[in-house]
Amino acid sequence: MEDEHFSLPHRLRLKKQYESRLSSYRALLMALKENMEKTLADSTLQFDIQARLKSFDSYFEKMLRQQRAAPGGRRGWEVNDLLGLRIICPFLEDVKKAEQMLARCYEVVEIEDKARGYSFREFGYESVHMLAKVPRALCLQYGCAEGLICEIQLRTILQQAWAEVEHELVYKGGLQPFEEHVKRKLAALKANLDLADTLFQEIRESQRV
Repeated sequence: MEDEHFSLPHRLRLKKQYESRLSSYRALLMALKENMEKTLADSTLQFDIQARLKSFDSYFEKMLRQQRAAPGGRRGWEVNDLLGLRIICPFLEDVKKAEQMLARCYEVVEIEDKARGYSFREFGYESVHMLAKVPRALCLQYGCAEGLICEIQLRTILQQAWAEVEHELVYKGGLQPFEEHVKRKLAALKANLDLADTLFQEIRESQRV
């Protein structure tokens, strides 16, 4: 009952706010994508940038999860990945270079390497997640609040392929904890992809010698 009391009045109000700003968010996201493309274009990196705006339902569900997890029930539903960008590169070193270039050009609030939380027996996806402030000039241009945060994910092509397959099999497929034989197969596949990324990088480095 407590969740219903929280969600119903806020959901209607927040949805109206979201819808009223939707066109501005979309325009800002495309401008931000172009801005990052120009930032990385001066390098020798090969990359592809994908952009996505979080749907209202996903946005609100995340706010609820954060509200429930906030200590003492205090306000804790700021969502920092409403605007999302994903940078995909062929090689591991390119991911690192892209991260360094973005860190020099944007005000980074947080960097998290998702792979560090997994043991070698686990099959969670690998990705570097950056939270960065949208440039003030873009916020003003598109009528958005200054200090708006966007999420930037950086991955190799193989890491992106794994993330998409894992999402289908594990999240949408509802993999159960007792399906250990399936977990072992997934862990083995993930290890092979990690090895392939490493070998591709080593081959690239050997070509420079």
